[in-house]
Amino acid sequence: MRAALADSLHLLMRHERRFLHQSVWLVIALATPALWMLLNSELFERIVDLPGFGDTSYAAFVAPGAAVLLGAAGSIWLGTVMIDDLDRGVIDRLLTTSAARVSVILSQLMHAGVVASLQAIVTLTMAALLNAPVAGGAVGWVGVVGVTALVATGFAALSHAVGLTVRREETLSAILNFVALPMTLLSSALIAQSLMPEWMRTLANLNPLEWGVRAARQLARASPDWGTAANYVGLLAAFVVASSALATWTLERYRRTL
Repeated sequence: MRAALADSLHLLMRHERRFLHQSVWLVIALATPALWMLLNSELFERIVDLPGFGDTSYAAFVAPGAAVLLGAAGSIWLGTVMIDDLDRGVIDRLLTTSAARVSVILSQLMHAGVVASLQAIVTLTMAALLNAPVAGGAVGWVGVVGVTALVATGFAALSHAVGLTVRREETLSAILNFVALPMTLLSSALIAQSLMPEWMRTLANLNPLEWGVRAARQLARASPDWGTAANYVGLLAAFVVASSALATWTLERYRRTL
C-alpha cells in the first residue's frame, strides 16, 4: 500500500506539471468558477422571490451547489485524458514498469480532487465578494471543498472507467453529453429542491451530484445538521469507492489485452 501511494504521488506530480504547463487550461479552470458565480447570481437574482425558496440571496443559495456542480462538470471529462494517454502509448509503458497498477488510476483521481478543490475555493471566494460568504466560516469552507473533491473524484473515476472501455474520444464525448445535462437538472444545484416536480425529486435522491449538493449546503450553514451531512458524505464515499474499483477493474481488463 505504501509503495502504491508513493507511485501515485509520483504520477500525480506528472499530471500537475502537465496541467500547469497548459496555461490556457489553467486560466480557464480558475476563471470559470468566478465567471459562473457572477453571471448566475446576477441572472437569477430575483428567483429567491419565489415562494418556498427560503434564501436571502441567490448567490448565498447557489455557492455550495455551484462548487460541487463545477467540480463534477470538470472531472467528468477527465476520461478524455486517459484516452489521449492510451493513444500515445503512455498507459502501455506505465503498465510495463514496476509502478503499482492502481497508481495509474489513483493519481488521476487525486489530480481531479486537487483541481476541483481549487475551483471550489475560487467559487466560495467569488460568493464572498458578492456579499454571500459561507455562513459556517472556516468549517464551512473545509466542508464544501472536501465534498467537492469527493464528488469530483467519483465522477473522474466513472469517466476513466468509460474511457478505458470505449477507448474512443468521440464515443466518450457522446456518452458524457447524454449524461451530464440530466444529471445537472436532476439536482438542486441551481434551484431549491422544494420547487422541483415530485418525480424529479425522487430521481434526484439517486444522483451522486445531488448527494454532494445536499452535503455541501448542510456544511456551509452556520448550524449544520451533522447527521444529515454525515449520511450524504457516507453515500459519496461509497460512490467514490465503487467507481474507483470499477475504473481499476477496467484498467486491469485493458492490461490483459496487451
